[in-house]
Amino acid sequence: MAVIFEIDRLKKEAQELKDILLKYKNRYPEAKSALKLLDPIIQKVLDGKITDPVPEDDIPCAYSFHEGTLREIDEMESAYATFAMHITGSDTDEGRKIFDEIMKEVEEEKGIKGPNI
Repeated sequence: MAVIFEIDRLKKEAQELKDILLKYKNRYPEAKSALKLLDPIIQKVLDGKITDPVPEDDIPCAYSFHEGTLREIDEMESAYATFAMHITGSDTDEGRKIFDEIMKEVEEEKGIKGPNI
């Protein structure tokens, strides 16, 4: 299983996550908190200061996105999961296939195709 770590793609994912957090920060207090905690890491990525995978423990807010209120916003949960998998080096071809299957099942289960807001 080859690890996928592409700096340009990671920068794009970081910016997407930041944009989504900015979009929801005034409607969801947990999004505002997540932005505050994640912004230093996101900024390091955008500035090109992160060029290798970082430990999973260095990426905060997993609970908020996977179990907390932010899970209700599909685009946010997906953006966080994609970013977190990539920055920690757990993004592999096989992992990406599994992630895509899980997200498809979640969408089917919820009966939606876009953000659940």
